[in-house]
Amino acid sequence: MAFDQVVFYDYNDGYHGEPRRLFDRAGNLSELVTKSVEPEAEDVKALLAALTEKSSFGQAFAYCFDPHFAIVFYEKGCNVQTIEVCLDCNRVEAGYLLPAQKQHPQGEGDCLYYAGSGMSESFQLFINGLLIKYGFSNQL
Repeated sequence: MAFDQVVFYDYNDGYHGEPRRLFDRAGNLSELVTKSVEPEAEDVKALLAALTEKSSFGQAFAYCFDPHFAIVFYEKGCNVQTIEVCLDCNRVEAGYLLPAQKQHPQGEGDCLYYAGSGMSESFQLFINGLLIKYGFSNQL
């Protein structure tokens, strides 16, 4: 994935039954964003490494998914990948399933899913460290 900018977003999705996403269907940024920062290069490098490590995933998750933190990769001002994180339910949702999340396959064909796509404790702590460092709201 090619990108030239990374932005971390802190937002309150106003959960009332159906989670609101960071971007609407037209690609507009939600009015629920409370903070955005461009992280330091070393944090982006560490994040990219963590997102590709199988040890960052492999745990169960809850289905609530109430994200408050997002990582967006941009190329020439266009969103090329959005990753939303919910520390409460232990889920990471990206525009595509991250290869490191493909653990503990269940079912076959159209019914195939991965039971171990939740964050590991070490990855949760890593994400929480970023939230603390940049003064974001929804921390562990």
